[in-house]
Amino acid sequence: MARPSTAPLLRRRALGAALMSTALCRVARARPRQSTGKLAVGTSFETSFHLIDSGHQGPTVMIVAGIHGNELAPPQAARLLLGEPLAKGRTLVVPEASRPALAAKSRYAPASRYPDLNRNFPTSQRSAPRGVMAPALWDKTKSLGPDWVLDLHEGWGFSASSKSMGSSVVAAVDPRVEAKVLPMAESVLAAANRTVTSRPRRFTMIRPGPSGSFARATVEHLAIPSLVLETTWVQPLQRRLDQQLLMVRTVLRALGMLPSP
Repeated sequence: MARPSTAPLLRRRALGAALMSTALCRVARARPRQSTGKLAVGTSFETSFHLIDSGHQGPTVMIVAGIHGNELAPPQAARLLLGEPLAKGRTLVVPEASRPALAAKSRYAPASRYPDLNRNFPTSQRSAPRGVMAPALWDKTKSLGPDWVLDLHEGWGFSASSKSMGSSVVAAVDPRVEAKVLPMAESVLAAANRTVTSRPRRFTMIRPGPSGSFARATVEHLAIPSLVLETTWVQPLQRRLDQQLLMVRTVLRALGMLPSP
């Protein structure tokens, strides 16, 4: 009896190996890539930004923290977001926007002509950013062209029961982006308030935010949807980190950028 040919079996094995190799290549190409760059190079404000690319087409979200140096949770939350497992799109994270202010643990950058970074962006009276860091951050925003900007902050009290902006979602609204900003702000607000049982500590919505602030300027001058996500620093650090991460993830999930739970 003639022995059966092994050629069909070998061909099937070769085909299977080729398919497996192709699949592995696709996975490798889709693996998130992280790159780092610098802003305000050669100045006292020099700081790093981190671009995380999922490898899949999708939105780009810019996340900024550390604009005020006495707000300690936002930079830590931003660094934790560097490991976020994106399903699609990209994030660009700036954890320490004002390093001099952070080093001094102060709202203001010492020895700076314009010490409050969050008042140095374009306004209705001023078309260009001023100082050192604001122009660098503004230029990066324009060159990146993100679909969303999220600015992480903290306040000294609770907006529901004081004049502080703490525990709030700040939304500047322009007719060009209003249909995106308001529903997203409401979603973030609802998610944050599910973590709060005390009514005086509930998150509120504030509009439009201070003139000259980064998020408001990106809405009004660049028509980029933006939100300020504020926690309150009189609460334990871990609670503030949890709330910061929850609010950012609510936006990323709404944009389809996070894997399904």
